[in-house]
Amino acid sequence: MKKLFYLILFMLALVSCKDHIGIETFSNKSKMVVYCFPTVSDTTYIEVSQSVPVRNYVDSVKIAYLDHAAVVYSVNGLPKNVVSLGKGYYRVIGKQKVGDKVSLQVSSDGLPSVSASTVIPDTVALSPVEVRKVSLYDSDYGNTENYDQLVATFTNEMGRHCYYAVRVRVKHYGGNAVGYFDHGESRQLFSDYQDYERKKNARDWDSLKVVFTDSIYSYPRIDTKSEDLLMPMSDIDDAFGFSNDFYQNFCIFDNASIKGKTYTMHLNVSSCDRCDFAKTYQIELIRLTPEYYHFLQSLNEIKNNEMARNGLSQIRPTISNVFGGLGVAGGWNTARTNWTKKE
Repeated sequence: MKKLFYLILFMLALVSCKDHIGIETFSNKSKMVVYCFPTVSDTTYIEVSQSVPVRNYVDSVKIAYLDHAAVVYSVNGLPKNVVSLGKGYYRVIGKQKVGDKVSLQVSSDGLPSVSASTVIPDTVALSPVEVRKVSLYDSDYGNTENYDQLVATFTNEMGRHCYYAVRVRVKHYGGNAVGYFDHGESRQLFSDYQDYERKKNARDWDSLKVVFTDSIYSYPRIDTKSEDLLMPMSDIDDAFGFSNDFYQNFCIFDNASIKGKTYTMHLNVSSCDRCDFAKTYQIELIRLTPEYYHFLQSLNEIKNNEMARNGLSQIRPTISNVFGGLGVAGGWNTARTNWTKKE
């Protein structure tokens, strides 16, 4: 009810406003769209397609990938071999390092040529992860949720405006644990590794056996209530239809408030074990170039602005640093903590 009340007030405030945006103001020509995100790995992928003019757009339109574009990819001025993989993807093989400048030029018949450049940033070291158990009240649902809180510290650079993303990586294990007693005549199965840790000293066992089998990875959603760097929303933001979700659980922030400081992050993820036998946690702190950060920021703003998505306000366009076209070339680099088992 409170959200509806604020929305009505907002709409009444706009009654006297008038803004005309004609379809004729948009270009009716296609542009090349290029995405490239180089890092210190030895393989870089480039995606090349073409935009669809607004005049020609329909709900059923398909992305027009370009398989025969001329792609020039250079590292510190030296061209690298580029291989077309089909469906608009191109691959570059070659080790890259911190500080390398990557330049990109792409041309294709019937479309203006484009160019872009970026650099590969350095990483920031993280302390080992500490896992805590916390409970937070959820005002939307009126209940208390249990979380595993991952705590890690890093020291930010002094005098530079830096951009980051953080995410939690979880390794989910299968397996089993069993304890034998009464001279091997009896046994007890443990429900999971935590159950084993709690009970392994409860009696004098003849033997204990723990087996870890296969594992899979996931990147869970981070609840931002305990971390100011991830910009938790105010009540007024919530009332006007804004949310605080991050694209692909890639939580971005900058260092404007922590330049030169040692900072401790508090990242909450659901404590639900998904029937895992055991799981371990790792934090990834990703250093982003400014263009990559602002591109992700624009995606988040589109996703989180419910009013814009329902036609009640304008949608901010995504950021691009591709000269002559659309898309982004953004460098990044990842620092990872060691794996920490949930006890």
